[in-house]
Amino acid sequence: MTASLEPVSVCLIVSRSGTGVDCKLVGMVVSGAGMLMKVRKVIEIEVVGLSSRIRKAREADSRSLAEICRQIPMTTMNWYRIEAEETKALPIETLRRIEEVLGMDFGVQFDN
Repeated sequence: MTASLEPVSVCLIVSRSGTGVDCKLVGMVVSGAGMLMKVRKVIEIEVVGLSSRIRKAREADSRSLAEICRQIPMTTMNWYRIEAEETKALPIETLRRIEEVLGMDFGVQFDN
């Protein structure tokens, strides 16, 4: 007798801080046979002084904030939230786009 496995969609959030790595399962859905399974892995790291380095790079750039934001694209309000550390988590895609537009590498790397 062969066991039949149902595809499962899992959302797992992994965060790392100075005290270690925390994993949290936030959702699991079992779907009908033949459907695709999606697995998402989210890793968050804390980067000390990142918002300050972004602000200094922006201030050293000759372009206006509006022009920089148009090229990313993002609103100036969102940019100011990043600089003020009001953004809870900055997506890596957004950080990479900021680095590209400003011609900078802020040194944010993931170990895996």
